[in-house]
Amino acid sequence: MAIDNITIFNLSGDVLYCGNDRKYFRSIDFYIKHLLTQYSPTVFVIDSIQYIRVIRNNLHFVSFDLINQPPSICISHIFSIITAITDFCNGLSETIIRNNLIRVSEVIEEMLDKTSIKSYQIVSPMSTDFSITQIFKTNTETRGVYVEHIETLDSNGTIKGIINVKSSECLPLTIYLKYPDDVEFKGNNPMNGLLNIPLTFGSVRVLTYKLKRDIVAPFDVKIKIEKGDTYIKFNSTIKQRVIGKCWLVFNKPKYIESVRVIDGEGQIEDNNQNKQKIKWNIIGNGTIKFNYKEGIQPLTSDFPFVCVEFEAEKTIVSGISIIKMKLERNDIPIYLKQATKQGSWTIKIL
Repeated sequence: MAIDNITIFNLSGDVLYCGNDRKYFRSIDFYIKHLLTQYSPTVFVIDSIQYIRVIRNNLHFVSFDLINQPPSICISHIFSIITAITDFCNGLSETIIRNNLIRVSEVIEEMLDKTSIKSYQIVSPMSTDFSITQIFKTNTETRGVYVEHIETLDSNGTIKGIINVKSSECLPLTIYLKYPDDVEFKGNNPMNGLLNIPLTFGSVRVLTYKLKRDIVAPFDVKIKIEKGDTYIKFNSTIKQRVIGKCWLVFNKPKYIESVRVIDGEGQIEDNNQNKQKIKWNIIGNGTIKFNYKEGIQPLTSDFPFVCVEFEAEKTIVSGISIIKMKLERNDIPIYLKQATKQGSWTIKIL
């Protein structure tokens, strides 16, 4: 994980969002008193605490860490969070943050929970024949070089991939690529499986490719939302492409009176261990209805995400990044990370 917390300040030092635990409260106070008005540098290390800051639209996005994580990786992670907030809240400003605090909180928690950057070896979710191994010219391992491997699977079976090589140090690097014959590279084509990359501080090298064979998603999920005066319903269709189980996981707002399945044979798993989540085990067609308490107006924004979880009897692909889509669309892209018999992906509700 690049970072595990983030705090948002305005120019006056007001804390608009705080995702830290108590151990960083003194660091927050120190930042407001001594670092808020210092616009350079971006990285501070004070009393063994590393401060990583990105300033956008007069807002300070700051992470705190006891460990010296590679700065370029942390900054890239913060940029991803800023982009997600801007996208999901239709803009980025102090007013937007204040008016959409619940959504901002959910987006940040989702990004911190789901986003990870693995180092040294990554195996493609598409095939065990495709792997990436970093071979350094020196024998010393370093945390300064990371590889981020992302693959996308469209509903028509087209697979595309991006390999980002990131560095927080100046290192000569050779990457050895083992890949199947049906991979077509674009840009820097590896010669005999080797790719030499001179890395400089904060640099990113991108290698793109696509696979010629067809892959289908494990479950085809279509959801249509319906809002009434006292309820919100999700009409869902899940087509099974593999042998296994599939769940839709919803956030459960505190002002929900009851939840029930009104169509289909899906079962709700609403246990006392997690009162904030509703898991709906469904295959085929079904409708789940969230009834609101009296006097509360139903809002679609109460359900910014729907998470799809699955278990299968054979190794298949898993998607864990946010999918930007309209629920009525037929061409659902899935962002992939790893091969597994279990996995999930998240649908953003528009």
